[in-house]
Amino acid sequence: MMIQCKKCLVEKAETEFRGDKRKLNGLRSWCKSCDQEYNRTAKRVKYNTSWRRRDRWKYEFGMTPEQYDAMLVAQGGGCAICGTKEPGRKKGVFAVDHDHITGKVRALLCTNCNIGIGNLGDDPVRLRTAADYLESFQQAEVVCG
Repeated sequence: MMIQCKKCLVEKAETEFRGDKRKLNGLRSWCKSCDQEYNRTAKRVKYNTSWRRRDRWKYEFGMTPEQYDAMLVAQGGGCAICGTKEPGRKKGVFAVDHDHITGKVRALLCTNCNIGIGNLGDDPVRLRTAADYLESFQQAEVVCG
């Protein structure tokens, strides 16, 4: 079966197209050679995870990359809770912590701090109780040890 490439407009055999599960016919709309040329082109912007995440910030929080950078500088270049300079995970950027009810941005957090407060429901009482709990065991170890 012959298929016309949407990029070069040349009809080519099915084997000249890569598979794509998302397409109805199971094939990409560009032929392999056009796809390779596109990927090689210097004009193509490599869209890494951190920039995709920054696009999401604009949509979700109304925050530009410049506002993110300014907030990070104001926080001393690290997590607002623990101060680490390593954001964590593979994303390479700090999480934008926000109030889930109002949507208001609070600060930038590393992955561990963001997940920690999120798992405790962003509830200050639960966070304080968890801290008290941990401290009670640290004190007990010193007394018993």
